[in-house]
Amino acid sequence: MSASISIDVFADPVCPWCWIGKRRLEAALAARPDVDATVRYLPYQLDPTIPPEGLDRSEYLERKFEDMERVRAMHEQL
Repeated sequence: MSASISIDVFADPVCPWCWIGKRRLEAALAARPDVDATVRYLPYQLDPTIPPEGLDRSEYLERKFEDMERVRAMHEQL
């Protein structure tokens, strides 16, 4: 008999960490074929101050983290 679960994932589609979480969830579920999981993805806007037309990513990250070396280090870990 297999277990059945529902998983709600709240994620921002432009967030790289959300993407990593999605891939890890997929891998975990693939590793457990005995679990019948229903995954529902729901939108979550991490930064609602971003205007609909968007912002220059480099400028945004520099303004948010104030240290581009820190930003580079975070992206290297990704």
